[in-house]
Formats: sequence, structure tokens, C-alpha cells
Amino acid sequence: MAAAGLFALGLFATQLFPHTSEVHGQEAMKGRPAVKYVVSVDYPVDGKDRYIAWVRSVAEDLKAPAEVRRITSYDDYYGESPHRVVEFEFDSIEDAGRYWADKRVRAVFEDLTNYGLNAKVQMLLLRSDYAPK
Repeated sequence: MAAAGLFALGLFATQLFPHTSEVHGQEAMKGRPAVKYVVSVDYPVDGKDRYIAWVRSVAEDLKAPAEVRRITSYDDYYGESPHRVVEFEFDSIEDAGRYWADKRVRAVFEDLTNYGLNAKVQMLLLRSDYAPK
């Protein structure tokens, strides 16, 4: 499910949000990634070690495409759901679309269901509401 959702978002993002930088005040936030995908996932019962080993085995495939600016992961401090949150940052919707269409990335997310549960995806656009003046 997560893989299909990411792929669909990547394909249609450029049509849904064609001028995100102008619309959302990105000109005030130069140098910051404009688009962030947040993927949350739970570990299966007693499956954290297996999930972490899998992440280490696919990390290079996720980092390889030039379109991704940064990937950051977090574990929930209290072990609550979602157990892990992973942020993927991009300079543009177009970069994000090309990234999610990459064969290596798609293969990783197609495999995610073998290692994680309850995966959810959010697509966030940077706003300048709190930018320093």
C-alpha cells in the first residue's frame, strides 16, 4: 500500500502542485528543501532488529538518486506508534516525482511490507509563516 501511494504521489504531484514555490512563499526560504515526504511505519512484534537490518541493506539505494536532498529517520522515544518516521526532502515537486519513479526506490518501498507495518505517507510543502524576516 505504501509503495503504491508513494508511486502515485510521485506521478501526479507535478500536475497537482505545478507552482508550489510561488504559491507557498518559498522565495523567502531559499536554501531549504521545499517538499518533504514523511513516511511513518511500525515494527512488527519483535521485528525491530530485522527492520533495522533491512534498512541498512537498502539505504544506499534510497540515497543514490540525485533528486533526494536529505533522508532523516527518527524512532519514537517512548516506543509508541508510529515507531519510526522517515523524512525525504526535495527541492521541488518535480525532483520528488523523479525520485519516487526511480526503479531502486520503488523496489525498496515494494519490499517495505515484508519488514514494517501500518506504513503511512504524508506530503508536506514548506511554508514561510515562521521564517525570520
